[in-house]
Amino acid sequence: MNKIFTGRRARRQRGAVAVQVALLLITLLGSAAMAIDIGRWVVVRHQLQNAADAAALAGVRALPGQLAASAVPAVWTTASTAASAAATQYASANTADGQAAAAKTISVGYWDVANVPSSVPASLPQTITSATVKPAVIVTVGLADGANLPLVLGALVGVPSLSASATAVAVVSAPGVALPGALFPIALNQCVYQNAAYWKNGQPISGVEIEIGNGAPSNCIGAAAQWTALTLDSNSSAYGPCSGMSPSSVTAAKCLMTSGNGPALSTGSKISIQPGVESSIYNNFPLTPPLLVTVPVVGDSSIMSGSGSGGDTPVVGFASLQIDYVIGANGKSTPACNNNAACSGPPCKKCVIAHLIAARAGSTTAGGTTSSYYGALTPPVLAALPSSAWY
Repeated sequence: MNKIFTGRRARRQRGAVAVQVALLLITLLGSAAMAIDIGRWVVVRHQLQNAADAAALAGVRALPGQLAASAVPAVWTTASTAASAAATQYASANTADGQAAAAKTISVGYWDVANVPSSVPASLPQTITSATVKPAVIVTVGLADGANLPLVLGALVGVPSLSASATAVAVVSAPGVALPGALFPIALNQCVYQNAAYWKNGQPISGVEIEIGNGAPSNCIGAAAQWTALTLDSNSSAYGPCSGMSPSSVTAAKCLMTSGNGPALSTGSKISIQPGVESSIYNNFPLTPPLLVTVPVVGDSSIMSGSGSGGDTPVVGFASLQIDYVIGANGKSTPACNNNAACSGPPCKKCVIAHLIAARAGSTTAGGTTSSYYGALTPPVLAALPSSAWY
């Protein structure tokens, strides 16, 4: 009788163990599914993030610089089309999980870098609402055709797929800081940008030249532009490679032309204006035009006057400038400018002839505002997203 009872109990125990093993296997399979599939989802999510970053940066690169200061509706219409096309192209050039990525949504407008919203907006405004808004493109990228990511083992626990997407926002900005070596030692007068004959709606007027060291628009107190030491007159030790040189010397001017500013300069930094550079700087210019350069912009004052002794004045922004010709004391032009109206009449002597442009400025970082745009733009950068878009 005891033997029969013992056998029944053993069979019941074996049955209980089998149930426990089955339950354990289900738990282990679920854990494996979670580890494998979630790990794969994270990898795909990073691939999609790379695609979104590339698409947003490509899109914002297509935006014209004038939007950094002027929200012109007609310009936004054309710019939005160009930016969307670029973002779409770069998104689809990337892959995730072995298949093509695709832009799900693209929004073009202004992004306030100082006031990031709590969630990703459905669209971006195309009007300037604060001084800290930047022209931007925000892109959400997913798998082609809007497909979910199929899971390998997730179906065993009732989860056959997961949604996978990533979002990025990129901006361009008027520079707030010029890094060491970024600047050419010419300071432009802010009053030039307040004259519609030279600058209008965030754009330079085509074909209009200015003369550095000679003359100014009628609305200016000082000259259109002057030479600068790119630091304080009293701080020649901060010239970087040009340290220790006299700020008004030809040696310092030539050194700064080839080496640029020593310390980084930001809007609000003071620099020394050096009018009346000697003739030899023009007769033996160390660089050959045409030259595309980034220069500081300063406020209009008597310090910028060619007849004055110069002085220290704050930087209000940064500009892009193309130097076209250098005219020596003997009237000789480098290069020859026989076919340019700026050289008729006769041209100025001991001066630089240049024109304003709108262009990217290398070695600059964001921080400028809508009111400090003078044609120079930072390279496109990724901006902070709402925390809800992180994953």
